[in-house]
Amino acid sequence: MKKGLLILTLLMQMTSYCYAQWPVDLTPTAWYATDSLSADTLYDKSGHAFHGQLLGQFSKTDTAGFNQRSVLKFHGDAAMIIPHDLLTSSSYTIFTVYQLPDTLQERLIWSNSDQETRPAYLSSHFALGPEDALDRFGGEKLLPVVNTVIQHWEDAGETPDGEEIPAFFRIGRDEKLEEIKAFEGHLAELLIYNRPLSFLEKIQVQSHLSMKYGIPMYANYVSLNQELLWNNQTDSLYGHQIIGIAQDTSFQIAQPLVQSIYEPELELSFSDSLALAPRLYYLLGHNGEENLLITDVQKDTALLYAQKRFLMSKVLLSEGSDALTMKMKAPEDSVFHQLEKFVLAADYSAKGQLSPYHADFFKPDSIDNEGFLYFKALALDPDLSGKDVLALAYARKFLVTHRELQKVTCENNIDGQADLNILGGTPPYTYQLTNLSTGDFQESQHLTEDDLSGLSAADYHLSVKDRNGQQDETFFTIENPDKLRIDLGEDQSFEKNYTVLLDASTFLPDSIAVSYSWHSNFGLEHQGPQVEVKQPGLYTVTVTDKNGCKFSDAINFHPEGGKQFVVYPNISKDRKFFVSIQFDKPSDASLQVIDSKGLVEQRFELKGSYSYAVEGQVAASGMYIINLNTGQKEGTSQKLIVY
Repeated sequence: MKKGLLILTLLMQMTSYCYAQWPVDLTPTAWYATDSLSADTLYDKSGHAFHGQLLGQFSKTDTAGFNQRSVLKFHGDAAMIIPHDLLTSSSYTIFTVYQLPDTLQERLIWSNSDQETRPAYLSSHFALGPEDALDRFGGEKLLPVVNTVIQHWEDAGETPDGEEIPAFFRIGRDEKLEEIKAFEGHLAELLIYNRPLSFLEKIQVQSHLSMKYGIPMYANYVSLNQELLWNNQTDSLYGHQIIGIAQDTSFQIAQPLVQSIYEPELELSFSDSLALAPRLYYLLGHNGEENLLITDVQKDTALLYAQKRFLMSKVLLSEGSDALTMKMKAPEDSVFHQLEKFVLAADYSAKGQLSPYHADFFKPDSIDNEGFLYFKALALDPDLSGKDVLALAYARKFLVTHRELQKVTCENNIDGQADLNILGGTPPYTYQLTNLSTGDFQESQHLTEDDLSGLSAADYHLSVKDRNGQQDETFFTIENPDKLRIDLGEDQSFEKNYTVLLDASTFLPDSIAVSYSWHSNFGLEHQGPQVEVKQPGLYTVTVTDKNGCKFSDAINFHPEGGKQFVVYPNISKDRKFFVSIQFDKPSDASLQVIDSKGLVEQRFELKGSYSYAVEGQVAASGMYIINLNTGQKEGTSQKLIVY
């Protein structure tokens, strides 16, 4: 019973240790992290049961230097023995995440047990062995390090027979290498592969470790699923001190917060982890400049920008929330001590256009006593480009600008909108908005900082005043939407026994979703982009877009050599009737509705047009004659029966 309980306990422990699930082809031969520590055993998270035995003095500790993750602290006499022999493989790749207490002393990090057959070790100053690659990120000023070693030997060796203790790999103190001072410091993670990783695989593992521990690389970042997260060729200007947060449920990655080992005052986190998209990566790098304001500008310049500019790269691979929170230190300049006047400028084009009329601005949601600014629930990347340029700015005077203008959805609608930036002022705000096209104006005591809505297409003047009497103004224009081009062509004569195909979609791209409705003055109704014309008449098409905006055009087919006179329906139940008349040239005419007694019940006078559409309704049931008179000796008549 005790044995079963022990096995169950170990299984529960190993389940809780999982931070990431590696792709099958990237599963390590052996894998260790502090979250797999139990007593004096560091369990192998790869599933291959190469559990590490800890000897000497060691302790588990929490440190902010590894992105607030627990690490294993080795004292001078500590070592970890791993029952895995590098002799059994001709090549191997080893990733080590660690931190040293000093940089002057050479310290042993890891070593192979058989230094005679295959001498191989890694120290803080040197890697012994035929290395193919030796990468090192971090480590300056006693900061944490991500170290990668790939070594190739001529062939695989054999584990010596007859030894009581199997050959092994070790971290820390090694009696066979006493000339090198023992490892003393922090171990965060160790991964061993019994093969040489390809360049892409190496970058995948390094990217994962870099983001996990906040240890920046100056390189491309690639996800475990081989998505490019950061392109250091195109974005090298911002390739300094890259940090990242991620959620990727396909690999059980949960990285909701990150602090850079170089700049712990810069923190990036997800705003709402409950609704977070299942697969989402955010990486943030900067241009390497100081966190100081650029002050050598004209005195009347309203905004002062920080020298340090950031590039935010987003890779959203599934639907869900992707809002961010950024914690940043305000530039340390005693002249600009009003922290509430700092804003975060965002250029969604990622071209560095941070002027008031191109950028969006976010005010800090909170400011603490140490000068930290907190920008919460940042909804960046509205254009879905995946990249935004960010910078802190200081509003040294009251400024009102419009960042984005939304056209009315349809002509004559009153739903235009102006998104405003109000910077450097103190709410509440009062405003006067004047429509320069009509002279109408409106005033309000409670202007929000988001937008002015319910606007018609026009030129506007906006004047805003804050609580302290500071005033600024701006001009903007709300435009009508772009019209769809609907062109049926010029009016033309219609030849008998001839069919014409009209197509209203000729000038419309397939990407625009619209619907079509046709009608003519003699009763034709049709849906669709095309219609066949088989008789003279006035044909009108109405095209409706996704916003409900309607665009129309008409074409008149004149009867060749005369006129067309149609009454429909000929037999009516509701006493209503319609008359369509077509001429081959503009003509005057009169229309009479005569009942069965010969009395004129209705009369219509028609003046100077090619075509006429007349709608009427008689008083009672019976038979009627509808007579068309054009001034010629004989008129033309049609019969109408109402029952």
